[in-house]
Amino acid sequence: MYTLRPIKIFWQEGVSWAQTMLAVKTIYMVLRMVHMDEKIKVEIGGVFDPIMYADADTKDGFWFTPQRNHPDFISGSVYDAEVVYKNFFVKPVIGDEEYRAIFLMKDRIFLNTDNGKKIIYGVTLDSNVIVACVYSEELFKTAQAKLAMFWLIIHEFGHLFGLQSPHR
Repeated sequence: MYTLRPIKIFWQEGVSWAQTMLAVKTIYMVLRMVHMDEKIKVEIGGVFDPIMYADADTKDGFWFTPQRNHPDFISGSVYDAEVVYKNFFVKPVIGDEEYRAIFLMKDRIFLNTDNGKKIIYGVTLDSNVIVACVYSEELFKTAQAKLAMFWLIIHEFGHLFGLQSPHR
């Protein structure tokens, strides 16, 4: 019945099961709307710790702590979305099996741009992987936070299947 690459969902330690299930339900809803729910399987991948998979070559550029005067200041570390992608999608978590992946992060993520580090909520890389910041379980308790996560997943899911952003 399933004929296209499955989608596996992974979550950073600290992301709740409720957040993970909201991502699964959102993806199934979109697949049903476009009549692809019988062609693409959604699977649970498991929990991951970004630091465990960073190698010596990437650890220095893996995260940074924004200074208080940074326009996107928030306490805690901010992870490089591209390094998360390179370390998880090519390394031990996924191995040789072919599928698309969604990584739910409790910590903020950034991309390196010509203007420096840009803090973002989500990104789709190489039409294979979504890295999305869904914050920690404590910040997930309001209806507004759940709705924001719902729309973030739908937005990035569109990019996963080829919808382009006018800003890139």
